[in-house]
Amino acid sequence: LVTSAMHMPRAKKAYEKAGLQVVGFPCNYVFADTPFHWDDYLLPKANAFEQWSYFSKELVGTVAYNWFGKA
Repeated sequence: LVTSAMHMPRAKKAYEKAGLQVVGFPCNYVFADTPFHWDDYLLPKANAFEQWSYFSKELVGTVAYNWFGKA
């Protein structure tokens, strides 16, 4: 399975639930030049909006998969 590193945990669970044996090859890592700080995710910073968007999409996807039994 080749997908974004951010999506790998959810995607891997979905494929395994479908009965496939998965070997993950994550790509598209997002590296920061500075250590993680919670205030990096606070708005109204432009960078914070982008980071929050990635985080919230993956969170909603994971919750939906768990809620509806897809993963």
